[in-house]
Amino acid sequence: MKYPLVTIGVALYNNRNYLARCLHSIVEQKYENIEILIIDDGSTDNPENIIAEFLSDLRIHYIRQENGGLSSGRQHALNVASGDYMCFIDADDYLEKNYVSDFVNRLEYANADIAICGTRFVDSNDVELEALANGYSYHNEADMISITKEMLVNQYSHLLEIYFMSDSWNKMYRTEFLKNSGVGFELKKGFNGSDLAFNHKVLLHLPKVVMLKQRNYVHVIYANSAVHRRKKGLHDGLEIIFEQLISETQKLGMRDEIEAELGAVYIGFLRYIIQDAKKENESIKDFYKELSMIKNRSEVFCAKNNLSVFAANTHTKSMKWFKILYCKKNMIGLLVYLNTRDWLLRKTGKTH
Repeated sequence: MKYPLVTIGVALYNNRNYLARCLHSIVEQKYENIEILIIDDGSTDNPENIIAEFLSDLRIHYIRQENGGLSSGRQHALNVASGDYMCFIDADDYLEKNYVSDFVNRLEYANADIAICGTRFVDSNDVELEALANGYSYHNEADMISITKEMLVNQYSHLLEIYFMSDSWNKMYRTEFLKNSGVGFELKKGFNGSDLAFNHKVLLHLPKVVMLKQRNYVHVIYANSAVHRRKKGLHDGLEIIFEQLISETQKLGMRDEIEAELGAVYIGFLRYIIQDAKKENESIKDFYKELSMIKNRSEVFCAKNNLSVFAANTHTKSMKWFKILYCKKNMIGLLVYLNTRDWLLRKTGKTH
């Protein structure tokens, strides 16, 4: 029986305190035919002596590069990967023992391009965050879908949400599919959303996608995680991502056909930006001031990219109401909407 080779790209940057736990979870996988690429993005916390303890395992390759950000590390792993399948994980997280075997079995059986598993969320004390896990879980493992162009035209933004296309660590990819697509990790250092930018473009290349109900990836939430940083240039990064997305649709000759769905993706970005602005501005006056700046900047961006927010598809009542309130510049209504949505997100455990 042939056991496909799986490349595991480990993104490392100043994660020394968590690295041993991560590497133990990889080398102890039940599935043994793996290639482990540790891409050290210029760490300054001396991880070498931790890594040295594992180098007797010939499956491990340690690659150090100048600091270029998460995208450059992920891309380096993809460029040198030898595996039939590829996954990307973070050095401060860890894996359940069946992470690789469950993925390979599902991908091989379905002859699929991407497999997505459930995620366990824990805090820095390893306490389960069940509500978050429920927001990143699939309960019907029979779900399998071959993405078509018609699906993208009618529900691209919805597919991005239900298949968790903001993250890479809960996925395994057919390496040949990724390399044939030509999609890469391109977001520059300093911006959040490397995985989001990558996966939003990958979905445009019509993959066959399968789901796993098992929660085989363990994502640890730390107080100093990048998503919790204040003033993190979110608007700048999401505009860059959206321009990359437009470029990919133009390359594939579907920009015009997918216009309404691109609008839906953009307005989803806007909602995230505005929600973040609300969290970062404690006074209503400061929030309204920033909201006005976001509106003005958005209008310039939409004009530049020939994009109509008002014509965007809306697949949920929540997004429909946000679009109406935003387009009508109903500041009070938006504040009530965001407060209500914040409460619902906390209750359900979702992050956005």
